[in-house]
Amino acid sequence: MVQKQVSDMITGVWRIKWWKYRYFLIAGLLLNVLLINRFFFDQSLSDLNPFQSSPTDIELEKNPSAPSKDQSLPPHPPPPSQPVTAEPLYTPQPAAPLVSIPSTSAKPFNLNDYDFNGDYVGWPLERACNETKWTPGLVYVCDNNSGGIGNIRNFILSCVRYGIETGATGIIMPRIQRRHEEDLANLFNAGFKPFEYFFDGEHFRKAMGDHCPQMKIYEALEDVPNADKMLKIDEFYPKDLSDGDCCDGRGANRHLDMYRSKFENWLNTTRRTPSEAEPVSVRYRWAMFFEWPIYRDGPEFAATFGDILRLNSEVESLAIKVLDELSKFAGIDPDPNHKELKVPFLGVHLRTESDALGFWPDFTVQTDGYMKEAEVRGLKHAYLACGNATDGHRFGEMAYEKLKLNTTSKLDLLKGDDLKRLTDLTWDQQALRFVDVRVRDLRSLLDTLGGNKTFAKQIPGIHGVLDIKNVGVFGHSLGGAASASLMLSDSRVTCGANLDGLLVGPVVTSGLPKGKEFLIVGAVGHNSSNDESWSSFLSSTKGRKVELSVKGATHQSFNDFGYLYELGRKFGVIPDLGGDPFGSIEGERMLRLLGVWLGAWFDKCLRNEKEDGMFVGGSKVWPEVEVVSG
Repeated sequence: MVQKQVSDMITGVWRIKWWKYRYFLIAGLLLNVLLINRFFFDQSLSDLNPFQSSPTDIELEKNPSAPSKDQSLPPHPPPPSQPVTAEPLYTPQPAAPLVSIPSTSAKPFNLNDYDFNGDYVGWPLERACNETKWTPGLVYVCDNNSGGIGNIRNFILSCVRYGIETGATGIIMPRIQRRHEEDLANLFNAGFKPFEYFFDGEHFRKAMGDHCPQMKIYEALEDVPNADKMLKIDEFYPKDLSDGDCCDGRGANRHLDMYRSKFENWLNTTRRTPSEAEPVSVRYRWAMFFEWPIYRDGPEFAATFGDILRLNSEVESLAIKVLDELSKFAGIDPDPNHKELKVPFLGVHLRTESDALGFWPDFTVQTDGYMKEAEVRGLKHAYLACGNATDGHRFGEMAYEKLKLNTTSKLDLLKGDDLKRLTDLTWDQQALRFVDVRVRDLRSLLDTLGGNKTFAKQIPGIHGVLDIKNVGVFGHSLGGAASASLMLSDSRVTCGANLDGLLVGPVVTSGLPKGKEFLIVGAVGHNSSNDESWSSFLSSTKGRKVELSVKGATHQSFNDFGYLYELGRKFGVIPDLGGDPFGSIEGERMLRLLGVWLGAWFDKCLRNEKEDGMFVGGSKVWPEVEVVSG
């Protein structure tokens, strides 16, 4: 009976479809093996690995009693009543350090050791660009910035870094969105300034061109190849792609490892995939700054990337002058080499302008804080920066009354011509804007003449597009400045002339490269000895340069006004203005003079025709023309 029951039980078990439960059976079997091994044999899972390597020196040093694969398990420790002295199974040897650690007596870093005007340290940027997969046709626009220079600077840096991250092969030369001069809280309706309004454009172009050439700089969107087929994306914000997974919208973008894939997916799913034939521009919205986590790129990149933006030379020269005068203000002789500032002073940024009242502490809180620092540090001189003149004077009076703290500012320190340079800075920067517009117009004209047959046919004698590989350009006054700036930025323009115009922009300090020739013609009394923009440009230009001066000419003699004035007086349609408003040289002769000399100049540098030495020793036919340098 019992035998039959056992037989029926075995038959029942056999009929069960056990393979359906094979994973549970295998898991249970492994669990039992591990438990038995752990509690009965005091081994872990790694000890069962027959292919494990020997313990490393570092592991043995941390645990000298750890057995090698050829050693048996050590015996259990004896009871306390039976002390046993055992030899160690392994005697660790001191390991040589992999990296030598600098001594604690190393010289600390000092800002005085850093050359802020030296060569740009660009290898970290170059490494980042070389590691990037680039997207043809993707162009970034970084001009939706505003506020103070700190905000604008970080906006541009963030925009460029996002561009590298997403592989943008083009970037539009950033413009500066200026605030309204009378209403500081108005950040958006005062128009744009060129990049040079704050920064050194030549340095930016060189730093990016040398170390990140994959991202080409264009002066305007119209300069991008196939711009007529471009899709423009405005008001884009990177963290809009974070799907709400960033806990604080004001903080750094914490999800950059996923950003590019999300960005590309967003472009593709919205039918915005860029290509060379159909480019896509991305313009970031305002307030996109201080969001890129700089630690992500490593300390070398974080320490050097910001140096692609340097102050323009005009602002920098004024800053150096201010620091020299600040030294004198404190009774210390300034460093003649401008390498070190030895003045102990309190830097005061009193932020009480109308645009900051809702975001910053009030006047009393800020003033109390600065006064406390001055008292604790025993300072007797302060440099004040404040856009609110009333509060600035108020702070100075309180500082002297309470601490005998002498306060000064840039307007107090600069005198004479330097002060005029400071107060005229806005006008000069406006001139930069005008030149920038004219340069773009000229480049657009060249592009059209070289690529649009219908437009080119409007010129008599032209039946196709023009050959614009070797072009000359000249202009009067601001047009002369535009001519020089165009030659710097456009390789097609190899020959140029400036008729009595003040030069502005990066070309003043950079000059023109070898292979480009430039002529400057000045009115009487206007030459490189009294015009710093001319002297700097001529000394920096590597190609051929010639300076002429025309006796009897004024600034207005270089257009046709003088000739028209003479004709008007002759026929009685224009009254006599008195004196010589257009110079003592006759208007007709001036026009002929310009035709001869400009014609000879461009024939030589564009057609390589032989000249008769007039640009070296002058001409007997034109004794009014003096060769100043050539």
